[in-house]
Amino acid sequence: MERVCCHVHGKEFANQCLNRIREQGIVSVAQWYFGLHYTVDLMAEGNDWYLQLLEDFGFGWFKKYEPMGEA
Repeated sequence: MERVCCHVHGKEFANQCLNRIREQGIVSVAQWYFGLHYTVDLMAEGNDWYLQLLEDFGFGWFKKYEPMGEA
């Protein structure tokens, strides 16, 4: 959790998150999913790979539409 929080918003944010977890005595469902299971810091890094994979398979609907002749 600390590594993810540091990577996303820095050490101060990580300390705030860890202190809150200690105060509550539990890790919330949201904290678990985005801090421990689907690490939010790596999710964005995978976006470029995922979009390239879609394009390689012929899916281009996520790209900005540009009418022919106006590029």
